[in-house]
Amino acid sequence: MSEDPGRQLFTSKGGEKVVSENLKVEHLGLRTALCNLILASVTTAGADVYHGIGTLHYMVTNRQARYAVSAWEAALESIFKHNPSAKFAYTGRLDVTDFTHDGFYVQKRISDRYPPLKDIVRDARRPFKDPVFVINFGKSKLASEPSHERSSSDSKVDSNLRNYLDNLLSWFGEPESSCKGSKSMQYTEVDESEYEVRYREKCHEVSTTLKSRAEQLAQFVVEQMCGLTEERDCSMPSVDLHLADLMLDLNTSVLPLGHVRCGGPLERALLYKALSDRVAVPCALCRGGGGAWCELAVPESDPDEDEIIPGPALRGYPAGLLRVNYIVDLEHGRLVRAGGADAQRVCGVTCSQRYVAGKSPDECYCDALFYV
Repeated sequence: MSEDPGRQLFTSKGGEKVVSENLKVEHLGLRTALCNLILASVTTAGADVYHGIGTLHYMVTNRQARYAVSAWEAALESIFKHNPSAKFAYTGRLDVTDFTHDGFYVQKRISDRYPPLKDIVRDARRPFKDPVFVINFGKSKLASEPSHERSSSDSKVDSNLRNYLDNLLSWFGEPESSCKGSKSMQYTEVDESEYEVRYREKCHEVSTTLKSRAEQLAQFVVEQMCGLTEERDCSMPSVDLHLADLMLDLNTSVLPLGHVRCGGPLERALLYKALSDRVAVPCALCRGGGGAWCELAVPESDPDEDEIIPGPALRGYPAGLLRVNYIVDLEHGRLVRAGGADAQRVCGVTCSQRYVAGKSPDECYCDALFYV
């Protein structure tokens, strides 16, 4: 199963369905072996199959098995790695190492079970109630369908998102050279022929200019979603009315994210995450009872450092050592310190129940201070 031909044969012969049926057998050794098989064999197409047949939901909600089977959690994470849409729905978070791709989708309001996108499209009926936001920068298909089942009719391009990316890259200008003489990967443009190239995976060093670019990205998102001035009403009733009009105009509840021009916290955070993944800004996407927000891991220069000494080496930081230290305020287009009062206003109080799929806890123990 470590070789691609073996994985493809496993999926083509319905191996995921066999694994799903046997996972329900309450036998510790069998479940451990099946989880190890998932770890070795899961692919993007296989993760879509596990999602479609309900295996993913079963593994998430079976808390007893998650506690008893040591490999259960690792197998679940391996599926989530290939299906970030489901990970965000069930956990309420995409880390800085998780990337959105063409076909990534988020429901405005989610229920206990998170359906595949093709089921949402198939079951959509008038009157449309809750929108679903989809990211498509390039030629893409429904992410929930295996590659061998996708047709050319499913291909859609969100021209607005493409224009956003082009405009944003024009703001940033040409990449600078790093201290090692190679081009800095912190905001390298993704090749147009393949928008799913993960340039941040190749990033070994970033510089302090990343913070200013993260701030520029925040201002850009606010400008596209509502504007930095108060010319447009972006209150929640206006956002809901705008989304309802879009669903009627497009005759579907599945909305391309680039069509949303009046967005609330979820829409803004989703756009920020989608763009940051393509300009290599280390960004985490979070969703909780207080709304949705983005967290950043950006380097900062040492205040005790002698700034007179030249050389880019003083501004270089290992990308793998970065930790979240800023929250993006997508209402005012700025960065705020994580853990501060401003960050709490953006994220909500820590006791808020997470707005995710699956069963929520019956009680909420609050260890945060409420603010007026």
